[in-house]
Amino acid sequence: MVFLDFKQAFETINQEILFQILKSYGICGSAMQWLTDYLTDKKQNVKLSDVIPTVRNVNYGIPT
Repeated sequence: MVFLDFKQAFETINQEILFQILKSYGICGSAMQWLTDYLTDKKQNVKLSDVIPTVRNVNYGIPT
């Protein structure tokens, strides 16, 4: 069993760099696909009062 604490380990690393590092360590196949699916195409926004927020892509860190 492997436990991974992504949030603490990768809060500020660019996801593309993270994927390259993981590939260099031999992470591939379904494990790499799962990580890629989990981390990519995430969006975030912040709403304050009735102001319509701007949606932005999350390219760093781990979605929570």
